[in-house]
Amino acid sequence: SSPMDEGNKIQYDDKKETPYTHAVNKDDEEENAKNITKPDASSIQERANALFLNAEILAPMVRASTTPLRTLALQYGADLVFTEEIIDRSITTCNRIVNKELGTVDYVRKLETFSPKVRKRMKSKDEIPVILRID
Repeated sequence: SSPMDEGNKIQYDDKKETPYTHAVNKDDEEENAKNITKPDASSIQERANALFLNAEILAPMVRASTTPLRTLALQYGADLVFTEEIIDRSITTCNRIVNKELGTVDYVRKLETFSPKVRKRMKSKDEIPVILRID
């Protein structure tokens, strides 16, 4: 079958026969665009106030917003906590691991990025190079 069926029919994955996308004709798109109402500035401000006004927030800090600190901040009344500031390139070279024991997602730096001396030391101490832990 072709990638796009005729008209406004739902497309199906050939193997599973379940809908995964819907073709929309141009007239429907224009009609839908007319019916969308954009929120006015006051309603956006009201929602922001409801979320953040008088909230206790732990701001992101470099090498300071570790999981234990965020957990303590929540226990002592913080409404919102952020992960530590990180360099995005460091995450892209990591392995993403779901840590079932802690209930976190860990981004672990690949061992081959370390020198042989550092790898040996880390192995002897059972160190895991966690760059970021998200709970």
